[in-house]
Amino acid sequence: MTVIVRTVLISGVLALACPVASHAQDAAAAAAKRPQADMMAMDKAFRALNAQVKDPAQNAASLAALAQMEAATVASKDGVPPLVAALPEAERAARLVEYKKEINKLLRQELDLEEQLLEGNNAKAAETLAAMQATQQEGHRGFRPQRGRGPGGAPGGAGAPGAPGAPGGGAGGRQ
Repeated sequence: MTVIVRTVLISGVLALACPVASHAQDAAAAAAKRPQADMMAMDKAFRALNAQVKDPAQNAASLAALAQMEAATVASKDGVPPLVAALPEAERAARLVEYKKEINKLLRQELDLEEQLLEGNNAKAAETLAAMQATQQEGHRGFRPQRGRGPGGAPGGAGAPGAPGAPGGGAGGRQ
């Protein structure tokens, strides 16, 4: 009889501990640093660069904006995008590696851009900036929820800005 009581008690304790452990994992995922503030700083610097990269007289200002962008890019590597944080633990680690690889790709492009601006090669710098924009759009497709869609992907709006049919959409729209 004591074996049955002991088994029931142990089963009860385990049943209570499992949801607590699961909740702790969910809380850890939710507490992960979101890279949104870093991404906003990167976007601000990107806009400045986009406006002046072709002008050699603006290279000093471009290099200053690029330094801010590089710092924000490095800081964003410690972040966990909300779409990754929401994944089950088994999938999260692999997606986080993909995210960091995408950030590393952008950082390499930023370093190339810095070198080109230092050399005064603004034509090449403009090409690199265009490649950086493509990297940004690729990263946003993979790691940021589309506007108008909830975490489950259910349609609820017009889609990403710049997408055909979306407000302000068309070939020149930003994502």
